[in-house]
Amino acid sequence: MKNKILLIYTELGWQGSYLIQAPISLVYVSTHLVHMPDIEVEVFDCRVEKDWERKLKKKVENDNIMMVGFFVMSGVQVTTAHEVTKFIHELNSDIPIVWGGPHPTILPDDVLNYEGVDICVRGFGTDALTELVEKLLNKKTDYGTIPNLCFKENGKNIIGEINDGYERINFRDLPYYLLDSFIEKYFEDRTVREFPIYTAFGCPYKCNFCISPIWFGDTNKKWDPLPADEVVDHIEFLMERYGIDFIYFWDDDTFVSPRHFSGIAEEILKRNLKIKIGVRGIRSNEVERMSQKDADLMLSVGIEYLHIGIESGSQKMLDIVEKGITVEQSLSANRKIAKLKDITPMYNMLCGIPTETVEDLIETGRFMLQISDENPNCIIFEPNKLVPYPGGHAYDLAIEHGYKPATSPESWGDLDKESDSFQPWYTKEYNRHIHMLQVTSYAISNWPAYLKGYPKWLTILFKTAKFIYEPIAKMRLKNGYSKFLIEHELLNFSKKVMASIKR
Repeated sequence: MKNKILLIYTELGWQGSYLIQAPISLVYVSTHLVHMPDIEVEVFDCRVEKDWERKLKKKVENDNIMMVGFFVMSGVQVTTAHEVTKFIHELNSDIPIVWGGPHPTILPDDVLNYEGVDICVRGFGTDALTELVEKLLNKKTDYGTIPNLCFKENGKNIIGEINDGYERINFRDLPYYLLDSFIEKYFEDRTVREFPIYTAFGCPYKCNFCISPIWFGDTNKKWDPLPADEVVDHIEFLMERYGIDFIYFWDDDTFVSPRHFSGIAEEILKRNLKIKIGVRGIRSNEVERMSQKDADLMLSVGIEYLHIGIESGSQKMLDIVEKGITVEQSLSANRKIAKLKDITPMYNMLCGIPTETVEDLIETGRFMLQISDENPNCIIFEPNKLVPYPGGHAYDLAIEHGYKPATSPESWGDLDKESDSFQPWYTKEYNRHIHMLQVTSYAISNWPAYLKGYPKWLTILFKTAKFIYEPIAKMRLKNGYSKFLIEHELLNFSKKVMASIKR
């Protein structure tokens, strides 16, 4: 029997119960492992395995598992990954457990102290994990020769460096067949077949609340786009292999150079590919400086969604988090996209930042209302509360204002962007205003534009709630009125019910 490497992706928050993408991070990290003799690699996604405890127990007891790896993002996934880690560790404590991804990249010391975690990887982990498996196969423990690997030695944490370059892997080398046996589970209850890819790596901006400047701080290039023909070859491959009709560009920023996207769009049009596109990484200043030709190409090539981080309607707060944009740039970009009728902008918002006041939140609420009024097609995501990442100025500012970092995997669940944390600089009134922004964001957003690919009952439910609540939401935002906010409790109850239904 071959030695098995089991790579696991665990559950996210309630939105993650519905917005599920294939775990391509686990496919990337398997690229070299799958070519090793006597090694079998298996990807296991707890999000789509309804009875994951029973299935995982059977694998641990019956398969020859030599290592288990997890991809972990900071927030609730730390909690869920640790639950599964302990589950495996209790079944067989001899199986080495390795964590990789954003969370161990920024907090390797903490991760090594989590019960059941033996090793972690910082930065891109394909090469490090491959070298680690070679060591395990040969019964060697001289892990210090492996760059960006973190482990314990004589009671001391040995912390590897983050990569100084990107792991650029051609899509032809990616072992997509690892997903074949369960790929259809990502398309259940959907009318579209959606799949994520990367078209560029890195981000040159310095937003001090974001993990990207920490992760890419020592890389040789701050932004590294892939050739247009390679990207479109990748898209064509996925269309043929899995019948994909919607591609999400999963980059930190796709539009650092408008020419990058335009080159991809022109190649798609040249090949006459019928595909819809969503872009996760684009900034309002990039939209504003986009030429009319680039805007026309977005329409022609079939872009449906643009995820844009506008963060706040307070210029003071934008400057504090070093976003590098102005409120007016976001308004201008929104008006520009409003003219592109088939494209839905999806706006990310941030609050809960030290020194932010109730007046700043009221300003942000009116900004959200203006964005919605000037482009009724937009979607404004529920504003996230700041999760301070060590290494950024927002973290230092939070520490100055009494922030207590999470000390356990369980407490990271309370700090997730979807959680309802209450930080030392909050007041009850301030926290209530955040709740008001969160619940009203749904009522002023065109979620039916996105939910059209989901079960019909979900669209009907949202449309009904929006029809009833939208006038109240607009009144609250216009007047900055957050008292008697019973609808926030109803929202939280609805989330729990919907997540339970999905599971």
